[in-house]
Amino acid sequence: MEKTKVAVFGTGFMGRVHVEALRRLGNVEVVAIAGRTAENARAFAVTNSIERSTGDYRELLADPEIAAVHICSPNALHFPMAKATLEANKHVLCEKPLASTVAEAVTMAALATDKKLANCTLYNIRSYPQVQNIRRMREAGNFGQIYAVQGTYSQDWLLYDTDWNWRVESGPSRTFADIGTHWCDLVEHVTGLRITSLCADLQTFHTTRKKPKGSVETFAGKTFKPAEYEVVPIVTEDFGAMTFRMGPTTRGALTVSQISAGRKTGCSLRYSARTVPPPGTRNSRTNSGSDIAIHRTRSSSRTQRCCRSQRKVTRICRVATAKGTTTPSSKLSGDSTGPSPIVVRRWNIRRSKTGFAKCEYSTRWWKAPKRARGCKSRVRDLGWPRLGKVLTCLVYSVAPMVIFRPCSDRV
Repeated sequence: MEKTKVAVFGTGFMGRVHVEALRRLGNVEVVAIAGRTAENARAFAVTNSIERSTGDYRELLADPEIAAVHICSPNALHFPMAKATLEANKHVLCEKPLASTVAEAVTMAALATDKKLANCTLYNIRSYPQVQNIRRMREAGNFGQIYAVQGTYSQDWLLYDTDWNWRVESGPSRTFADIGTHWCDLVEHVTGLRITSLCADLQTFHTTRKKPKGSVETFAGKTFKPAEYEVVPIVTEDFGAMTFRMGPTTRGALTVSQISAGRKTGCSLRYSARTVPPPGTRNSRTNSGSDIAIHRTRSSSRTQRCCRSQRKVTRICRVATAKGTTTPSSKLSGDSTGPSPIVVRRWNIRRSKTGFAKCEYSTRWWKAPKRARGCKSRVRDLGWPRLGKVLTCLVYSVAPMVIFRPCSDRV
């Protein structure tokens, strides 16, 4: 099988990520790398076993065997590199943002259409399983009309004026172009709506920063001696706040920050919607909401214990409702027609070495049966100690009256 030959522009953090991802495909071969200088490109090529390297990306565009180019360079170089690649009749996959102005975006889109070439960018957050699941639920009509969306994307890696990265002086925007675009794509992907208008406030807190005299990679080089840096003026933003409209009625608000102490990187999205319960249910509380929270910071032991407890209690509630429980709620309310339905919010919590991701991914309406069963057999199946059996029976008896909420929201 003939492999597709690809070149990568950029030798930094994302350059390595793209090279590794391309090689995992199996049918793609990375044949060349272009760097800021010939020395950087050569060192990158030797480390990653790439045959060709150059300090001028135009040399690779003249090679007819290269079918596509991955652009992983600083933001200010995206448009000129992408435009030159399309003019050389090669497909483009470019890191965001594709362009810095509307005029650049229109020019690039028209050129790709005329040449019938792919001109792509990528947002990895939309590919998370939790995000995809919520999108499918919205497409199935589980959410109803979405009223409002709110969220934030916060980092702290540029908190001090000694923190430096090439993004600080790359193009007219930094924080919003770097992470705000991720959140906007996430909310549009989940809701199926487009941001139509907005009002934003961008602020630069560090008007000057200490720039290292040598090259610094992303998330590296936090401390330098005075002789190793120079003070330079900064115009790109550290923080941004935005209110926006989506469609005729949906409204939203967003904050993005790269100076939020304690946040290595955290993206969250919350929406409010009006849902209609399934036929046959009599619960009048039809307002609902859902959260998507993606945190790469390491969670504390208290947070992990809290998540385990929440997951355990939710599982108990589901088992109790599915197998039949005593339902005193109908007696307390004086309703003689039958028990009231309960709402169980299920959460998928995934922990890893770098932290955890959580997402409320379904809301089910349960109707407890009229006939109640004992707890003995179910407690024996769970294998809990004697004290646990008593507590389990208590949980079973009050489960229909409780809506469980994630305790990790308070951490």
